Amino acid sequence: MKKAIIVGGSMGGLLAGNILVREGWTVEVLERTKGGLEARGAGIVPQRSLLAALERAGVTVPPDIGIRIEKRAAYDLEGNAFATHRYEQFATSWSLLYNLLRQNFPNERFHAGANVVAVKRGPDDATVTLDHGTTIAGDLVIGADGMRSTVRSALFPTIQPRYVGYLAWRGMLEERHATRDFVDTCFSSLNFCFPDGEELIGYPVAGQDGNVMPGHRRFNVMWYRPISPGAELRKMFTGVDGVHYETGIPPNLVRPELVAAMKKDARELFPPIFANIIERMEGMFVQAIYDLESDVMSDGRIAIIGDAAFVARPHCGAGVSKAADDAAGLADALKRHARIEDAVSAFSAERTVAGRAAVRWAARLGSYFQMDPTGRRRAGFDSKQPPVGPDFIVRYTGIELSEVTENVL
Repeated sequence: MKKAIIVGGSMGGLLAGNILVREGWTVEVLERTKGGLEARGAGIVPQRSLLAALERAGVTVPPDIGIRIEKRAAYDLEGNAFATHRYEQFATSWSLLYNLLRQNFPNERFHAGANVVAVKRGPDDATVTLDHGTTIAGDLVIGADGMRSTVRSALFPTIQPRYVGYLAWRGMLEERHATRDFVDTCFSSLNFCFPDGEELIGYPVAGQDGNVMPGHRRFNVMWYRPISPGAELRKMFTGVDGVHYETGIPPNLVRPELVAAMKKDARELFPPIFANIIERMEGMFVQAIYDLESDVMSDGRIAIIGDAAFVARPHCGAGVSKAADDAAGLADALKRHARIEDAVSAFSAERTVAGRAAVRWAARLGSYFQMDPTGRRRAGFDSKQPPVGPDFIVRYTGIELSEVTENVL
């Protein structure tokens, strides 16, 4: 029986692991985090490719797993919907899907607190070394360890994430803390606001323990804001402990004065219906937005998938679906080719094309944040993507982004 070692036990790693287990592989998942990952992620709008991969991974997705979304709507400062587009889909929580995958994977093969520090390929195997010195060998190593991937850094050290000039404030609010008017208006749609050079997107997601019943749901927001690299960005990611967290600040360490300033800006930039929601959110956190593109996704018997290989900005909602397609694509290649090296090489050739397309499509959408109110590029941005035209807001709201993304991928 062939053995795969998967570095990273988040969504991409568990998708790959579950699929390979069901295709006859022995799989060991090594996750550096000691605790559970259930609290990671926030809201997610699943695309069809993710649902197909979940089914292939042996996960039965309950019909009531999500909240039905009927349309997309963009609001002006007075709270009037000036652009709407009917588009039905559903939203759920990242943790709910993660838990289904985790429960479906053999518990004895999932190793929490296993921190991989080195990766090596040999003529007949591939190995990983843990921080306490243990070396584990397998027929295949899969790097599913995210944007700051140890596996990618070992294979391709020059490929690194690139900050694109803006960040996102994120948060969720329990439905019971929202007004009745807000629930009636906004819990059945993807909602957008577009201050000059900024964007707010908000939508409902499942509540605690995946509860999607009215009264128990949550409302998820992402607020994109341009922040120049350098001192301004460093300030945002320096915690209450005085430490600068370059790769991402823990939510509990975000400085309260930054949160207060953000909420003050929300009262000035958004209609009251959204400013009030943000005001009530506790534990809001911030993340920098990056692009990451790998030239290849393999080296011998080692492959990288998901955000370890390509990071597309969140605007097209392709992150988890891209990881799902990578996991399924790798499994397909392993079935088609007798030699693992040939399978991994074929997988890389196919999925790098899709990864580049996702990154460039998301960058095209994100180029909105590179414009000043006159339609000119803001200072400090470094992007090959041209700024979008003045019709962007209507197109962003109206275009069927998930379908376009799936066609591209």
